[in-house]
Amino acid sequence: MQKSIIDVLLQGDAISHTIAILLLILSTVTWVIFIYKYLVLKYISKNIPKAVQSFWEQESLVKGIEDISKKDPQYSSEIANCLLEAKHVSGQQSNLPLNQIVWRNLRISLQKLHNKIHTGHNFLATVGSTSPFVGLFGTVWGIYHALISIAGQGQVSIDKIAGPVGESLIMTAFGLIVALPAVVAYNILSKKSKFVYQYLDGFARDIHNSITNK
Repeated sequence: MQKSIIDVLLQGDAISHTIAILLLILSTVTWVIFIYKYLVLKYISKNIPKAVQSFWEQESLVKGIEDISKKDPQYSSEIANCLLEAKHVSGQQSNLPLNQIVWRNLRISLQKLHNKIHTGHNFLATVGSTSPFVGLFGTVWGIYHALISIAGQGQVSIDKIAGPVGESLIMTAFGLIVALPAVVAYNILSKKSKFVYQYLDGFARDIHNSITNK
């Protein structure tokens, strides 16, 4: 009688069950993060260039910030608002040049945006690098069960060791099934995040240059 993967896993103990559940959770969270981040990055990679272009087309700084805050309130508007903050600070700290204050605020904003854009990437990298070892631990544990079964019977019996060996092979496969999508997702999201961040960094430099040249 053939047994399904679930039947083989059910033969394990609490530790093997915990490993299987852990891998299932990691796989689920990986796919949720990837789908959500992919859709977000796809949207903002199309929206930010339009918002930035519209910003430079406005008649004044105030109108430009108002316009970009409506079209992209979470990303490029963070950089544009540095101008207003810098002018406010320069009015209180006359010993600092405006361009230095702007650049300092821009660096702080860019760091915040970098962290925001790359949220979840460390988790994907961790899953991609550790899941095979989690599956390998399940493999070792399954082989241990097989050896214990052999020792208890005093002789090798295919019926007795088939379950633990099958469980160990399944754990190895599960570890790879979880790890490979996480690695691919990390690479895809990193590429899209790099494009978004480089565009924001260029926008920040253009703003700083516009202040410096005045």
